[in-house]
Amino acid sequence: RAMDLGKAGLRKVFGGRDCSEVTIGEIMLAQGQRRLHAAGRYQIIGSTLIIAVRAAGLSGADLFTPANQDKLFLALIKHKRPAIWSYIAGLGGSQYRAANALAREWSSMPAPWGGSYYGYGDRAHASRANVLSVLRQVRAALLNQNKQA
Repeated sequence: RAMDLGKAGLRKVFGGRDCSEVTIGEIMLAQGQRRLHAAGRYQIIGSTLIIAVRAAGLSGADLFTPANQDKLFLALIKHKRPAIWSYIAGLGGSQYRAANALAREWSSMPAPWGGSYYGYGDRAHASRANVLSVLRQVRAALLNQNKQA
């Protein structure tokens, strides 16, 4: 609910169009103009979106589709928060470091003490135990998927 736009925030900002009809460049422009803060299923903020677009090999002309949002997320955790990717991909690291990296990237993820790393009214929306459990599940699923491939 960043900027009090609610679940239909993109539609409000872009005249009724949903994410599949809006380009990444339009999202970036709206963020730069402060008409939009965090966007998409991963709630990516403007400065982070710039990094993720480059790392994902996308451009401003690409649509902000769910598939492209997934690419942005993967690029983000691989390049900006590698502790997350290292753990879930079985490349090393610990689930605690991965959980800390999640908390540093997304204000709604809990820091080790259970609250948000960030102030300004942000708060964690999950328990630390739940985040650690989900990280273990994602890691197991990804490793199992790689074995079957």
